[in-house]
Amino acid sequence: MPPPPNGGGGGVMDVACKHISAIRLHRKRKPYASLDAAPFAAVYVALVATALAQAHAVWPEASTPAVVAAAIAAAFTAHVLLALLCVWIPSVKAIVQYESARDVNNADAVRVKPAAFHGRETIVPLKRTPIFLGGNQGDKIYPGTDFTTDGDNQLSHTFEYRKQRFYLDTTTHTFRKLEFNFHQPPNKLVAAHGRGYGTDAKANAAKSVWGANVFDVPRPEFRQLLINQMMQPFFVFQVFCVALWLLDAYWYYALFTLVMLVFFECTVVYQRQRTSDMLRRDVGESQNSLPVSVYRGGKWAPVPRSELLPGDVISLRSIDAREQAVLGVPAVDVPADCLLLGGVAVASEAMLTGESTPQWKSPVHERVCTAKEGDDEPLRRSRDKRHILFKGTTLVKHERPGSSSSAEGGGAKVPRPPDGGCVCLVMRTGFGTSQGKLMRSMLFSHERVSANSAEAGLFILVLLGIAVVAASYVLYDWTIAPNGRSLSKVMLMVMIILTSVVPPELPMELSLAVNQSLVELIKSGIFCTEPFRIPFAGKCDTCCFDKTGTLTSESLVLHGVVATDDFVKNRLVANLSDASAQCCRVLGVCHALTDASVDQGDPLDLAGFAAVRARFVSRDRVQPCNLPRPAEGASAPCRILRRFHFASELRRMSVICRVNSPGDRGSNSGVGGDILSALGGGSDERDELWVLAKGAPETIETLLEHVPDGYVACHQAWAKKGARVIALAARRIADAEEADDVLRVPREKAETNLHLVGLAIFECPLKTDSAACLAHLANSKHQLVMITGDAPLAACHVAKQCGILSSSKTLLLDLLPSQGSTPATAESSSTAICWQALDDSQPDKATSLAYQGAAQCSQLARDNIDLCVSGAAITELERRGEANDALVHMRVLARTNPRQKALMIAALRAQGRTCLMCGDGTNDVGALRDSQVGVALLGGPSPAAVSPAGASKGGKRGQRRIKGAPPPPGEPDSGDGGGKGRRRIKGAPPPPGEPDDDDSMAVSGSHTALDTGGDGALEDDADSKSWIERIQEQQRAEEQLSLGVSLRDASLASPFTVRGSSIRPCLDIIRQGRTTLVATLQMFKILGLQCLCGAYSMSVMYIQGVRLGDSQATFSGIFSAALFFCLSQAKPLDKLSPERPHTRVFSTYILVSMVLQFAAHLSFTIYATQRALTLRPEGEEVCVAFDLEGGSEAASSSFETNVVNSVCYIVNLYTLATNFAVNYVGHPHSTPIHANRPMLFAVLAMMATATLLSVGESPVNELLEVSASLPGTLGTELVAFAAADFAFCWCVENALRKLPSS
Repeated sequence: MPPPPNGGGGGVMDVACKHISAIRLHRKRKPYASLDAAPFAAVYVALVATALAQAHAVWPEASTPAVVAAAIAAAFTAHVLLALLCVWIPSVKAIVQYESARDVNNADAVRVKPAAFHGRETIVPLKRTPIFLGGNQGDKIYPGTDFTTDGDNQLSHTFEYRKQRFYLDTTTHTFRKLEFNFHQPPNKLVAAHGRGYGTDAKANAAKSVWGANVFDVPRPEFRQLLINQMMQPFFVFQVFCVALWLLDAYWYYALFTLVMLVFFECTVVYQRQRTSDMLRRDVGESQNSLPVSVYRGGKWAPVPRSELLPGDVISLRSIDAREQAVLGVPAVDVPADCLLLGGVAVASEAMLTGESTPQWKSPVHERVCTAKEGDDEPLRRSRDKRHILFKGTTLVKHERPGSSSSAEGGGAKVPRPPDGGCVCLVMRTGFGTSQGKLMRSMLFSHERVSANSAEAGLFILVLLGIAVVAASYVLYDWTIAPNGRSLSKVMLMVMIILTSVVPPELPMELSLAVNQSLVELIKSGIFCTEPFRIPFAGKCDTCCFDKTGTLTSESLVLHGVVATDDFVKNRLVANLSDASAQCCRVLGVCHALTDASVDQGDPLDLAGFAAVRARFVSRDRVQPCNLPRPAEGASAPCRILRRFHFASELRRMSVICRVNSPGDRGSNSGVGGDILSALGGGSDERDELWVLAKGAPETIETLLEHVPDGYVACHQAWAKKGARVIALAARRIADAEEADDVLRVPREKAETNLHLVGLAIFECPLKTDSAACLAHLANSKHQLVMITGDAPLAACHVAKQCGILSSSKTLLLDLLPSQGSTPATAESSSTAICWQALDDSQPDKATSLAYQGAAQCSQLARDNIDLCVSGAAITELERRGEANDALVHMRVLARTNPRQKALMIAALRAQGRTCLMCGDGTNDVGALRDSQVGVALLGGPSPAAVSPAGASKGGKRGQRRIKGAPPPPGEPDSGDGGGKGRRRIKGAPPPPGEPDDDDSMAVSGSHTALDTGGDGALEDDADSKSWIERIQEQQRAEEQLSLGVSLRDASLASPFTVRGSSIRPCLDIIRQGRTTLVATLQMFKILGLQCLCGAYSMSVMYIQGVRLGDSQATFSGIFSAALFFCLSQAKPLDKLSPERPHTRVFSTYILVSMVLQFAAHLSFTIYATQRALTLRPEGEEVCVAFDLEGGSEAASSSFETNVVNSVCYIVNLYTLATNFAVNYVGHPHSTPIHANRPMLFAVLAMMATATLLSVGESPVNELLEVSASLPGTLGTELVAFAAADFAFCWCVENALRKLPSS
């Protein structure tokens, strides 16, 4: 039996979306049945009738006019409050204006409840719209509908939530996101939609379903935005406070506060409008009018990008410089998420993944052909992204489909496009695309809380409790001794006391620090899409980094190859002219480059391609070697027939090519040339088919027909020296095989029975500032972790270079070695993993230690042993359920896949760590998103950054360089010995003509910008003046560039994106995070002290008849706002301190400091008040702060200057200045108060004003309504007691700051 139409009881429906927890069905009430209309209308009628009866004396016994007026005012207030609650709280609106609907056919709205931390509830209309579109009659994309059919369209219940449409699947009675059904096997998808829309009628029907391919970001009107802002709960509360002050005759103060609030809201509205304009400008909407060739109705025709529809077959092409000038665009963005059917494309996906290297995209038929027989696995974005072009990414280069009359595409039978572009199938448009997901994350920020939101709310509740006590005291005193005080005035004071807990400027105060940090980050080239994460950066205690492209340079250098017959001797051939033809062939042919993008691609491919001087003869033909005197056959052109692209899970790539040359059997002149006989050489035919492969040595080892002697020891020895080792392999395909069979052979079959031809040794040097930045983080007590996909030994070597591994002993947790020593205990013989000690003195040997569980990892870490783990060992730890407990102790994770990188972040967070993850590639996306502070490096110009402490002040970078480091661009190498300035792997032979000096060539940890001893000693540059000038010019240009950071620099990869490749911005993010965190806690602390002092002054002193004048309150409010603003402008210090900032509001430091400081302020206030009462002139009355019932004695909140009031105000100024001066936290996280000049001057000005009011007559006294002169020595006593109060608070604060932040 099918489930009920509502999918459950009470109008609750299921929804297939992880960001929505539930939805409820509702029906709009009739106007007369709405709970905010009829009940209040009846009340108003009754009250008006009562008022009229009173006026006409119909009911003499009726209430007095004052009571009737109060009742009308109360009813109106309740009506307004209920209307505002309907705006603020959707659940209240659902009760008041809607009723539950048990069936979708009776509902006209749904209440959407998002998942935790994904926004707030909202009510959206439920509509009936055309949803289901059929390609052929009866062939529907979406099954399960029994609604009215209109041709090829069907009507369904839909609603739109955050720019996404949801439809009702009647088979499961579940709402689902409306999206093109590409979750099916690619061959079926291409067969069904490979010819696009056959008729214009079908295209028009599809347009009614999918809408336009645009980001509909309307520019809101200023007036409407301002009204919305003013209806927010906090603004209404602020206006209510202003009304209370007006009732208490604080006209100037109330108007000043109201103007300040409105001004602040106007600036917020203006900023929202600017953000909207930037979004509209930067999401590529300017290219919507550019035409795209679309295949509709059996022909190619130009169609605007905004009219593209899911299911369209389109042609995409890159543009050259001339076309860029004509069109006025720097490059062409992909207009939608598209499945590549024919041709090849190279796209930059930095916006999507943070990967700065352009990505190769191949047609989907390659995926279909390589699938196992009978494999009907649906298309998945994560697995098949190699065949998908994503909207917003930049199309760098393209290749047209093959020479056949129809485009390649595994069933897509369409003519070749006339513009020569790639043939693609549109999958998603508009907000449904990957770029649309980024847009929605910006438009609907799902987590606006700060790092201290929960504690902040609890802190305000505590302050509210204190205010309740103070207000209760006022009421209690009135009930015991009314003394003729009016109830209205007492209730007014009670409400003022209660509302004073949250000052009106609180939202401004708390947002100032975050906004200031955002501005500073943007100036440094750092873009933040989630500002609430900035305080988390201040809490960060663990920093994780990718290796290749993040810590090390993206530009690799091929240092040489090791031939198979040299493995035992471990002899490197640096001159590739002496290498075998097959080694050169693999390097020159096995890559993902194209003839149009030989300068853009994977750094490994570029390095190998450049090392053998390969070149493209035509689109798919490569001359693999153009070196002087190469091995025979190495220069023979090769035609690339198929590419099996690199995958992080497989750690290899391969190609099938046709070699246009005689058999290579005689090519034995090169080193290792005798290997050709083993590869099947010997044919005299001119065309031979070869499989060429390269990849990680461990991976290629499993594909070899025979593993040469010394293979494992050789590649491990080079990995221990920090080299990136790539195994090169090849296999000749039997001559009997037909070319058609070769084009259909699965990857698994093609990459079997390979023969090793050598090892390629690549040099991957550290970036110039990586070691310095990591040393800075290590000195500030941050735990450093490397998470990489590289080999464990190479990763450990680089980790030692840059300081991640600092212990003298390192253990690697890996699978049991197939060769070498075995663990000492019998227990470990049945264990799949064990510890391997990496001994630098004997790099070819390792001792094993049994793995005994996660507790052993903790003990080893406490013994100051650096722990590392391989991806294979992580898999075993997951199987045992020990991954979370063991991984938190690891310093290096090597040979990891993207899922394992994210697993490490999850393990750290489960242990309560606050993690920063920095990466630059697609493999890091999961870890970047899961960490609290994810930093994606987009490449390009490096941001202007502050040097760590210890660097010379004159030139942040470039004035002096490391001995042995490569010279700056364009500058000749001035190193000793001709070539000593070039960094080279320890143990590698020198290039021709260069003396062999291992020590001078060693890549060691001393190559840091901050080291001043040994081989890393700093030396003056020969041409320092010109180089300094160039650096300064570059920094000025970069500063101008960083100011132009736009929303296009945002990335789905992480909340922080950096335009640059240096990890130095991580330091900037942590600095700004600490400054923001410290400033926020300062504000709460000062707020608490002001609340405590205010609770006393507005209760006890109010009862005594003391009140502040209007001018006095206004002056204090102006100074307080100015001080809060100056406090938020504190700059972070360049050096990160090992002392962590306090992160909790409810900490011993903050609570004890507040109590002791309040005790000092309270003593000061009581002493000064009592002295003023004692010394006041005879006959002077204390100002009456309340109304007396009965006429002439009523002061009616009037104010008259007197000694007691003047003294209380002077004390208030002193304590306010003391609170800001003493509780300002400068060193060690931000600039001290003497460096924050505006803050210093504001505090001094307030103290000077208070002192001037205390000791002498001045125009300020009259302006602030303070007595011209205080009696006796009262003024001097106030100054002395203020100094003592300041000294006591300063001593208490500085003593308590030394308490640990934990």
